[in-house]
Parts: sequence; structure tokens; C-alpha cells
Amino acid sequence: MFKEIILILFIIFFSSSSFANNNSVWLDKNKKGMEYYKLGDYVSSEKYYLEAIKEAESQDLKAELSATLNNLGLLHSETLRIESSKNLLEKSLRIRLEIYGGNHRYVAQSYNNLARAYETNDEYEKSIDLYVKSLKVYESLGERYKMLLARTLNNLSTVQIKIGLLDVAEKNLVRSMAISKEYSNDNSIFLTAMSNLASIFSNTGKYIEAEKLYMNLLNISLEIENSDSIKLARLYNNLAVVMKKQCNYNNALNYIEKSLNIWNKNKGIFILDYSSALHNYGELYKALGKFDLAEKNILNSLKVLEDNDIKYNDQYLLQSFSLINLYKQLDQYNRISEILNKINSYRISQQLTTIDINEVPEGVYEHCSSSNI
Repeated sequence: MFKEIILILFIIFFSSSSFANNNSVWLDKNKKGMEYYKLGDYVSSEKYYLEAIKEAESQDLKAELSATLNNLGLLHSETLRIESSKNLLEKSLRIRLEIYGGNHRYVAQSYNNLARAYETNDEYEKSIDLYVKSLKVYESLGERYKMLLARTLNNLSTVQIKIGLLDVAEKNLVRSMAISKEYSNDNSIFLTAMSNLASIFSNTGKYIEAEKLYMNLLNISLEIENSDSIKLARLYNNLAVVMKKQCNYNNALNYIEKSLNIWNKNKGIFILDYSSALHNYGELYKALGKFDLAEKNILNSLKVLEDNDIKYNDQYLLQSFSLINLYKQLDQYNRISEILNKINSYRISQQLTTIDINEVPEGVYEHCSSSNI
């Protein structure tokens, strides 16, 4: 198991187009919802989306209703209200299938966004099925939608990387890069594909290749992004992971601290990313033998998830196993029992098999010479 968490990039699709002549009130409210979403003001965004939905329903504007349901579903997915997100996105998809039929760009968009909600909920088979449906629609629509096809290939690759289908993920990313590079080599789709390809290299031990791609991305991003960009935060995190794998701990600490400086300003929004960076910070301190700081940061990474009611998903388990391995090193088996009891109490309530200490994956450690440290 890879103890550090590479942040894989994905792209979501909003709906904003107008559809009818009598939709000006809906259009204004939906637009304001989108504007507040982009500002990170999710409370105001949701308020306007709900008003837009009410307006669309009162005027029987089905196309407009499907668009705002889609947008609100994305907001709920971002704020980790996953069941609500799935319900909203499924309702939007049903309306769009009714209005447009199966071979339309809005239907492809709905498949993509619903796939993302399932992915966030660790329902990877359903997610892959929906991404493939989205791809098939975009492929059938031809040249005009090639960039949306490339985006969906990127998104599909994120799931494939998570479940270890690295060869097929790499093929999809190479295809995405070939399509998007026709337009430029610094567009967001091409850069996302490059980032996800770097994560494959990192996960397969090709750390030098991964570092080269990430540094290339960083140089481009520093020119086009502001200093507090979320994309930069993810890049800094991923560079820290790759540097640690090569025992370059000083640079790793520098990059993870840059990442956390950005996440600290956005920790209420990008919860999973913030937690991942804290976990990676703890893993770095573990490698340096600073076990008190390692424990502090890994505990904080779990607290971020618990405070936002995100418990016992794949990320929570991975970070819990990291803490268990730390306590093994410190011979603190009472603390290990506390962690496993909490996890297993939940698993029993969900009729899942319990986890024994012998089933916890061992930590992955670098083999460094003194010259590397």
C-alpha cells in the first residue's frame, strides 16, 4: 500500500446555457449560484440554486431544471453530501434523457458528473460504467466535442488509478494528451492528463520520471496560476510525495509545507485534500524519526475527516493504518486496539468483516543512505 496520498485531478462540468425565452428569472438565479460556487461561498450558491429550481419547476422549464439540479448536485458532491448529490444528479440525468435522448452532450455531461459522485463514495465500478457511457456519447458526437472527450478520459483515469488499473489508465491519459495537445500544451486538460500520468509513474516506482513531469507542471502553473491556487497546492503535495520516495526529505518538507499553507486557507472547502496533505506531513516526520510530530499530524488528518463526518472510507482507513504502523514502531498496542475497535464497531454495524491487526498493511519505507537524508 502506498502510504502517501497523491492528489489525482479531475474535472467537473457545470450547466449554464439558456434554454427557453421565458427563463430570465431562472437564468439570473442559476448564474448567481455558479458565481458564488466559484468564489467558494457554498451557502449563497446553494441558496440561489434552490431558488432557481423553484422557478424552473413553477414555469415547467424542464431543461433549465435539469441544469440547476446538475449544478446543485455538484455542490453537494464537493461538500461531501454524497447521497444527496447522487439523487440530484440522477434526477437531472432522467430529465435530460427524456428531453434530449441518449445521444446529447448534456446527457454525456450528466453521466460524467454522476460518475464523479460515485467515485467520491468509493463506488468505483458504477463510476467507471458512467464514465464509459459519457465517453461513448462524446465519441459519437464527433470533432466538435473532442476536448470534452479528453476531459472524460482524464476523469476515467482517476478511478482506474485508484483501483490499480494503471496500464489502461496510462493509455487513456496518452490518448487525452494527444487530443488536447492539438489545441495547446498548457491547457487545463493537457496539464491534468500530465499530472495523472505523473501519479502513475509515482505509484509504479518511476520516481525520477514522475518528478520531471511534476516539475514541468509546476513551472507552467507558476506562470498561469495565482500563488494560492488549489492546483499549486496539489502539485506541491505530489512533489513532496515523490521527493520523499527518493529520500530527499528537505525538499519534501519544503513542498508539503507550501501545500499546507494553501490548504489552511481552504480547509473548510477541500476537506479530503487538506486531510491528505496533513497525513503526508505526518509520514514525512515518521521517516525522519520525529514520531511526536508524525503522530500529531496523522491524528489531525483523521480529525479533519471525523469533524466533517467522513469516517471509514478508503482514505480514512489508509490514514488509520498509517497511525497503527506508527504505534507499532512505538510499541503502543493499547492505542492500536482503540483505533481498531472504533473501525470495527462501525464495520459490524454495516455488516462488514472486521479488521485484525495482522491484516493491517505494513508501512512502506524508503531505503536511504546517510547522503540522501
